[in-house]
Amino acid sequence: MSLARSIAYNTLLQTTAKIVSTFFAILAFAMIARYLGTNGFGAYATITAFLQLFGIMVDMGLTVITIQMVSEAGADQHKNFRNLFTIRLLSGIVIYLIAPAIALLLPYPTDVKLGIAVMAPSFFLSSLIQISTARYQAEVKMLAPTIAEIASKIVLIAGVAFIAQTDIGLMGVLAMILANNAAQWLILVVWRGHWRWMRLAFDWSIWRDVFFRTWPIALSILCNVVYLRADTIILSLFRPQADVGIYGAAFRVLEVMMTLPIMFVGLTLSSFTRAWSQGDRPAFARYFQKTFDVMAITSFPLVVGTWFVGTDAMILVTGEEFAASGSVLKLLMIAVGAIFFGSLFGHLINIIFEQRRMLIGYAAVAILGLGAYIVFIPIYSYYAAAIITIATEFLVAFIGFGVFYYKTRVAPSLLVAAKAVLSSAAMGIFLYAFPHWHLAAKVLMAIVVYGAILFITGGLTKDLIRALIGQKR
Repeated sequence: MSLARSIAYNTLLQTTAKIVSTFFAILAFAMIARYLGTNGFGAYATITAFLQLFGIMVDMGLTVITIQMVSEAGADQHKNFRNLFTIRLLSGIVIYLIAPAIALLLPYPTDVKLGIAVMAPSFFLSSLIQISTARYQAEVKMLAPTIAEIASKIVLIAGVAFIAQTDIGLMGVLAMILANNAAQWLILVVWRGHWRWMRLAFDWSIWRDVFFRTWPIALSILCNVVYLRADTIILSLFRPQADVGIYGAAFRVLEVMMTLPIMFVGLTLSSFTRAWSQGDRPAFARYFQKTFDVMAITSFPLVVGTWFVGTDAMILVTGEEFAASGSVLKLLMIAVGAIFFGSLFGHLINIIFEQRRMLIGYAAVAILGLGAYIVFIPIYSYYAAAIITIATEFLVAFIGFGVFYYKTRVAPSLLVAAKAVLSSAAMGIFLYAFPHWHLAAKVLMAIVVYGAILFITGGLTKDLIRALIGQKR
């Protein structure tokens, strides 16, 4: 299969899988939220936010570095991957043993402390899934990750249904999440003998290279996690668990939406890496423009649409008990719009080796964001957390573009973005004019209105569609 066809096939496969997986993830989230209620879901959100802070110490940027080191021309793919896998495995074992011990020192309820211990192995498996998926991405072979992700979500949904039926409680839900990750990891390992990739390797020259590549990325992601997840930690320390549950439910939707830009950029990273390493600046600029256009076309309608249907959607998914999450979701979806572009610039900065310069920006945003969280969350609860999240994400996207442009002198054309804004505005007018329609009807017609206006204005072209599926003339 040619590279163009391979990219087209895997992009279509990954996109389809992401749609199915996102549906299953939302279904599982709805089942968990409805079963646990605001207080129980608050404990769940606290547990996951706490472990995510440690997860960054495990990641160290290895997911991005894996795609780079396996995709680079002349690289010994198997040797590089085995060393990267060994680093991830050993660091994960150590850090996820430390995390539950530290949780014992914090003023959390007993069920939260116990939940952190139960959930830690699940996060460990998730870290192995990330690096293995990166290997598949680098080879543009996404069938196994696709099957693994969908199968694991089915396991999770069936497990949560069983837990709700037997009323085992929060620990049962956490155990089912562990089973979900275990199923996904197992499929990735056994698929066509790919367990051979995962032998231990200790080539110290590669370890040194990995360290010098990753430490700026690791510190950058640490700063990112501080301003993105510290809100939930601080909320859990100063406000009731019900507040954490309301904010955590809305934030869960944000996390699902965040996977969209990461998925698409992940599929194009190998192309960006090859173009940059080979000095093909025109190709690099073309990839950037098309990816930027996709981010605009995808993010703007999400922001506008959620503003009009966010509350109804949260009630439909999680129940009346989480109605307040709808207002929080409207704010957080604005942050998602910034995350789409910040994710693009952040990944490309790693490729052009400007991580150290970007680190200064990340650190500044983390300090400002953390200070704002500490000052305002105890007073204004989850609304403060949401507004500060918007501010920090826009700052990161702006700084990311500045660093990217400084090194590449590549700036995007805003023509398609402007057409996406116009189409989103038309969609918003429609939603405002028909507020009493059923949610499904509003969403369906909003998609039709947005797509039609975008196509009429030329924002959605055949060339862009070809770029999305990896085809070339």
